[in-house]
Amino acid sequence: MTVIKKFTDTECKEIIKLLEEKKYATKTRKKAIRAKLRKLGLYVSEHVEKGDDLITLIKKQLKSNSQRSIVDKKTADSVQVKPNRQDLTENSITTETAQPMSDANTKNGLDAWVDENSEVLILGSLPGDESIAKQSYYCNSNNQFWNIMSELFNNREKVSGNKKEFILKHKIALWDCLKSAEREGSSDSNIKSGEPNDLSSFLKNHPRIKTIIVNGKGVKEDYFDIYFKDISDKEYKIHTVTSTSGAAAKSLENRIPEWENALSGVIS
Repeated sequence: MTVIKKFTDTECKEIIKLLEEKKYATKTRKKAIRAKLRKLGLYVSEHVEKGDDLITLIKKQLKSNSQRSIVDKKTADSVQVKPNRQDLTENSITTETAQPMSDANTKNGLDAWVDENSEVLILGSLPGDESIAKQSYYCNSNNQFWNIMSELFNNREKVSGNKKEFILKHKIALWDCLKSAEREGSSDSNIKSGEPNDLSSFLKNHPRIKTIIVNGKGVKEDYFDIYFKDISDKEYKIHTVTSTSGAAAKSLENRIPEWENALSGVIS
């Protein structure tokens, strides 16, 4: 017997979008999609490729507009699917008991650092807790972002003082793919139910921006490619660079060349 928990409207929409994409995704992309589904509390067997029945179930939940609740496996009130006996092992879908998200896990991103002279936009996923607390980008000491900026723009001297003023002086804008999300701690792996920023409107309002740098392959695959499909690489130069996060196993000196190439338009 397969038991499905109740999801919020936002989660249902995200799950449906991911399941639809999974139908035609590459093997590598399917693995990433399954990981995102697990973050949302949905565990799908790798053997389930199309997921049409599951999409129907989630759409029914969305239509019912019910409050999020966990369906008890032992009660008769649960939303259940009874697969054929031969499908019990291959097409099983299970959930773990989910704990309600606390307000502390609702993370809101920062306002963009941008002005009328900005020509390059650097996009991350969502600021870490330290950055949110300080209302400033890339505050974690393990993040190499400001070290890279000092190498490229500041004669290797540490960027000090007003970092926003520094970044804007070099015609760079900073923002993130997500406006807000449910996340425990600062790790991207814990992000759930993200709400994207309105990037299309942002770019229309800042027409001098013609280069977009996505800070990390994971950010590109998990957020940029999903939420911003309307952003054409024919209109913008889109670079994906190694993440500046300390979690990325690459030395500072090995990250410099690709960042230098991506920022070549504003490096004097």
